[in-house]
Amino acid sequence: MQPEFAVSLIVFISVMILVVIRPRNLSIAFPPLIGAAILILLQIIVEADVIYVVDIVWNATITLVAIIFLSLILDDIGFFRYLAIRITNYSHGETKRLFFLVIALTAIVTALFSNDGSVLVMTPIMYSILRETNAPRKLYVPFLVSVGFVADATSLPFSISNLVNIISVGFFSIPFLEYARIMILPDIVSIAASAFMLYLIFGRSFPEGISLENLPKPQSVVSDMKLLKISFIVIGLMIALYAIAGFFLIPISLIAVPCVALFYLFARTRANISGRKIFYNTPWEIIFFALGLFIVVYALSMHGLVNLLETAMLSLGNLVPPLRMIGYAFLFSFLASIMNNLPSVITVNLTLIHLHQNSLVFLNVLANDVGTKFTPIGSLATLLWMNIIRKKGENSITYRYFVKIGMVVTPPVLILSVLALWAVQMI
Repeated sequence: MQPEFAVSLIVFISVMILVVIRPRNLSIAFPPLIGAAILILLQIIVEADVIYVVDIVWNATITLVAIIFLSLILDDIGFFRYLAIRITNYSHGETKRLFFLVIALTAIVTALFSNDGSVLVMTPIMYSILRETNAPRKLYVPFLVSVGFVADATSLPFSISNLVNIISVGFFSIPFLEYARIMILPDIVSIAASAFMLYLIFGRSFPEGISLENLPKPQSVVSDMKLLKISFIVIGLMIALYAIAGFFLIPISLIAVPCVALFYLFARTRANISGRKIFYNTPWEIIFFALGLFIVVYALSMHGLVNLLETAMLSLGNLVPPLRMIGYAFLFSFLASIMNNLPSVITVNLTLIHLHQNSLVFLNVLANDVGTKFTPIGSLATLLWMNIIRKKGENSITYRYFVKIGMVVTPPVLILSVLALWAVQMI
């Protein structure tokens, strides 16, 4: 073992322990930044490496922050709460129907506003809906866990749906529509499989129905109905612009940032939107968390991790295609589950380039989206979600409980999603 790899590994393990336990509510950005600084001071990482990592992540992180900022603007308008109340009314108080509707809404919000944006807005809204319907406490865990799991498992369809996706399409210059063409079917399969598995686990504990008497009227939670309608047009327009920009390989952030800025300025002319509140609630720490963690893991990758991963992939190379893809998916998922999917996706991408296996980029994305739920550190969205439910006092969802559920739900969802991806690529 190279000394540089050993030091990088110690720094990485220390960083992830601090990210998980967060002593004195430490920001998740500080441990990776401190770890990166240590590696730079020790000359394990040099200036050229830092510039290379920044070049990889700048577009992805800026895009993600812009999308989350948009989701918080819409949340302030009442956009998501309006939709949540509408689907709750549509359930007619039937718990089973509401459960599947919540999963569907979470999947849609995730597709358009990223997995991180989804957990930030859907988790508090889910609490609100459960309180207003006087739902029994035994319903809180199934619905909250479903939001947390689905936000990652259904973040496949568009390049904007997950930071992992944005990084990978930029890494390999994949157009927006080409990415969507490949990944929409695996996403649909992932949604269906996730819903089935989660219902299989929690469905027996559901009461027959919940009360809708105290639920507010959907229009009453919206600050401006005309602005709400315009929001749908803006979202559709942004998706169209992403698609057009993809033909010319224009960085997504160059579309997202000006669109969100213009919408924010327009929305302020029609509604009493708290810019200070939105700015404060935007998780700016994501930028520094991603940058610091990428630098730490890049050190690991360059000093031995890529070689280890290459050896593991070659050992699976003799399997027949579907089984080989499933083997790779579990390998990539395991890596994400112990090191977080953001650095994991870059590590695997570097390995794919080294092996001349660029076509596996879609499998890498799928594994780092769907297969991160074996542990709570598998994705940034899960860490954000755990932080929210802790603040809400939901102490029954522990790390151990999360792993227990993840070990049951993740394998079948991952396998079925991989098979769907294999089928698409065979066509």
